[in-house]
Amino acid sequence: MNKLSNNNIFLICIITLAGILSFSLYLPSLKTPFLFDDLLIINPSVDYSGGIKALLESIDIFSSRPLLGTTYRLNSLISRGNPAGYHIVNIALHFLNSLLLFFIVRMLLLKTSDISELLQINILSFASVLFFLVHPLASESVIYITGRSSLLYTFFLLLSFLSFLKAIEAKSIKLFLHITVSLLFFFCALLSKEISLIFPAFILIATLFFYRDENKERTILLFLPYFLISLFVSLLKMPSLFILKSPDKTVRPLFTHILTEFNVFAHYLLKMLYPVNLNIDPFFSDIGSLFNVHFLLGFLIFTLLIFIAYRIKKNLPLSSFGIIWLILAFSPHLLVRLRDYMCERWLYFPLIALAFLISDPLKRLISKKEQMKKKYIAAAILCLSTCFYLGLTGNRIMDWKSDISIWKDAVKKSPQKFRTHANLGYVLLKKERYEEAKEEIKKAIEINNKYAEIHYYLAEAYLGLGNDDMALKEFEESLKYLPYYDYNDNPTYYNSLINMGVIFFKKGDKQKALESFNAAIRQNPKRPQAYNNIGILYLSTGELKKAEQFFIAALFRDNDNKKAKENLRYIYALKEKEAKE
Repeated sequence: MNKLSNNNIFLICIITLAGILSFSLYLPSLKTPFLFDDLLIINPSVDYSGGIKALLESIDIFSSRPLLGTTYRLNSLISRGNPAGYHIVNIALHFLNSLLLFFIVRMLLLKTSDISELLQINILSFASVLFFLVHPLASESVIYITGRSSLLYTFFLLLSFLSFLKAIEAKSIKLFLHITVSLLFFFCALLSKEISLIFPAFILIATLFFYRDENKERTILLFLPYFLISLFVSLLKMPSLFILKSPDKTVRPLFTHILTEFNVFAHYLLKMLYPVNLNIDPFFSDIGSLFNVHFLLGFLIFTLLIFIAYRIKKNLPLSSFGIIWLILAFSPHLLVRLRDYMCERWLYFPLIALAFLISDPLKRLISKKEQMKKKYIAAAILCLSTCFYLGLTGNRIMDWKSDISIWKDAVKKSPQKFRTHANLGYVLLKKERYEEAKEEIKKAIEINNKYAEIHYYLAEAYLGLGNDDMALKEFEESLKYLPYYDYNDNPTYYNSLINMGVIFFKKGDKQKALESFNAAIRQNPKRPQAYNNIGILYLSTGELKKAEQFFIAALFRDNDNKKAKENLRYIYALKEKEAKE
C-alpha cells in the first residue's frame, strides 16, 4: 500500500513538473502574433457573437480537417482576435502529448524490462519523455498557430495507440471498450490531419515487437478495423494518393522528389540529435542523380538504420521500435510530393521516436549490474542534455517574437529561397516600412519573378513610397502570372485591377480607370469595392443616377460597407439640395 501511494505521489509530481516545464518554457510565445499562414487559415476578425449556434453553423464537416477547424473556431469564440488564447491551446496539447507518451513508454517498459520497481519504471519513462517535451524541433509546432494540426493529430493518435495497447492486454468487455475508444480516437486523428492514414502501420509494428506471443487470430482481428478505416478514408477523400498525385498540385518529377527526400531525412536526423540553426523555411536543392553525394549519404543512413533496428531488436526492443517509428513517420514524405520538401512542424510526430530510442540505454544504466559511477555519469549526461535542449528551445522561441524576426531569421538561413525574401518583404510592407520592403521583394523577384503576389507586393511598396508609375507597372505585371497561393478567391488579381483603376483615376484617365474597375467586377462580381469606385467615378463626372446605382450595388454585396453608405448619403443630400433650389 505504501509503495502504491509513493508511486501515485510520484505520478502527480511528474504531471505537475511536466505542466510547469511546458508552460514556463513556452510562456514567451503567448506574445507571438498571428503570422502569415495563420492569417490564411484563421481570420482573427471573425465575430462569433452568435455563440455556440453560430459556431456550429460555421463548421464545414466536409472540409479536409473539420476537427482542426473546430478548435480554431472555438478559440475564436473564446479569445476573439487575441493570439494568446490560440497559443495556450497549442502549449496544452504539447503538454498532454508528453503525458500520453510517458504512459506509453511506461507501459512498454513494464512489458519488456525485468525491473520490478514501479518507481524506477516511472523515473525511466519520464527521463525518456523529457527530451521530447523540451526538444527545440517541437517548438515550431507549438509556437506557430498553424502548426496545431501536428499537435492535434499526434494527440489523438497517441490516445488511440495507448488504448490499443490496453486492448491487446485486456479481456472480454474491457477489450471491446478499449478497442472502441481507440478506433474513435483514430477517427478523430483522421479529421485532424490526413497523414494519420499511416497509423495502422504503427500498431502493426508494435504488435510484432511486443505482443507476438498473444493470440494471433485475435490480434489480426483487432488490427483489421484500423486498416479498413484507413483504406476507406483514403479512397473517399484522397484517391489521388494511389497514383502518387500531389495533393497541393506540386509539379516535380517523382524520381527527383524521392532522391531529394533521402537527403532531407539525413538532414533532419542530424537536427533531432543536434537541433541548431532551425529554420521556418529551409532550402533544399533538387537532386536528380543517383550518384549525388547527398542522396547517397541519406540513402546509406536510411538503410543503415533499418539494419541497426533489425540487429538490436532482441536486446534493445524499444530502441529498435523507436528507429522503425522514425522511419514509418517519415516515409509518407518520400512519395507524397508537396510544395515543401520538409517543414520542421511536420517532424513533431516523428520526434516521438526519440523517447523510445533512449529508453533502453537508460534502462540498462539504471539496472543493478551497472556500477554506481556509470549511473552518476548517465544522470549527469541526461541533465546536461536537457539543459542544452532547454536553452536551444528558449533561444528559438525568441526568434518567434514577431513576424519580422522569424522571417529575418529565415532569410539569414535560406538566402537563396524565393519565399523567405517574399514573406519578409510582405511583413515589412504591412508595417509600412516601404523602402525595406521594396528591397526585400526585389531580391525575391531576382530569384523567381513568376508569381502574381510578388509583383503585387512590390507595387504596394511603390505606392507607399509615392511612386505611382512604378506601382502601375508592377500591378500590370501581377496580372501576367499565376498566384503562388492557390486557394479559392485569391484577391491578388482583383486588388491589382482596383489599384490600377485608382492610379488611372488620379492621373485623370477616367476611361482606363473605368475599364480597370469593370475588369475587377468580371474577376469577382461579389466584392463591393469595384462598384463603389465606379460610383465615385460617375459622381466626379456629375452622373448622379449612375453613381447611385453603383453605390447601391456595392451595398447589395456588403450591407455594412461604410464608404458606399457615406457616398450614397452624399448623393441623397445633393438631390435634396437640388430639390429645394
